[in-house]
Amino acid sequence: MVACMIPKGNMMASTLKKTEDQNGFKLVNFNCSNKKETPRENKDLETDFKAFLGKGICSLAREGKSLSMTAGSESRYFTQDDVLTKQEEERKAKLMSAKGSGRFG
Repeated sequence: MVACMIPKGNMMASTLKKTEDQNGFKLVNFNCSNKKETPRENKDLETDFKAFLGKGICSLAREGKSLSMTAGSESRYFTQDDVLTKQEEERKAKLMSAKGSGRFG
């Protein structure tokens, strides 16, 4: 199963099955929730990605922080976003600098 959610958008899920030759995937089922009205700034991205996933993922490959995905005859490449890691490091640095700045006792 491959799941995707565009920020503040709907959940998309593709259920895949390995092909007989074990070299790729075949789409078994594709679902997209329609519970949320996606914000305008993300609507085009969600519509585009929904169309891409709806073609059926036939190939997935991960190498380090990169992921390549093929659906139909179209390939897309993704890179892991380190924003959360950077935010956590900044938060820890801020806490460490605050520890030595006051007098207690």
